[in-house]
Amino acid sequence: MAPRASLPPALSPEQSILSSEIQQITREEFNSNVSKAKSTMKALAALKLPKWLKDKIAEFSQEIEASKRVFEATGEIPKEEALKIHNPKKHARSPLTTTQKPPRKPKKPKQSHPPIAVNLLETDSSHSPEPDEEQTIVSP
Repeated sequence: MAPRASLPPALSPEQSILSSEIQQITREEFNSNVSKAKSTMKALAALKLPKWLKDKIAEFSQEIEASKRVFEATGEIPKEEALKIHNPKKHARSPLTTTQKPPRKPKKPKQSHPPIAVNLLETDSSHSPEPDEEQTIVSP
């Protein structure tokens, strides 16, 4: 029998699997998520569930509140939480020179067409001049 290849070490649930797992959110999004989580936990607590599950819900509610307090006190989330709050600068505007409009193409001048005389007193409006008929051009 051939020797087996060694198995990779077991994953630790306390550590992030990838270093690129860190999510970035804004302060407003974090506060919104915390309030949604609190209302969800309140709704779950109102359900008729087994005691062990109600205890877990209460524990989660306390964790959410503790996380909110830490963030309000320090303005940051601990690194092991794999969440980063992005604080955009106020009044941050891009310079006007970075975005240039494409150059405009010159417009073609309109071609003028000479006016064609029309006899408004003619009763037969379906009559159109034939190519061999003479057309009178009235100049203004």
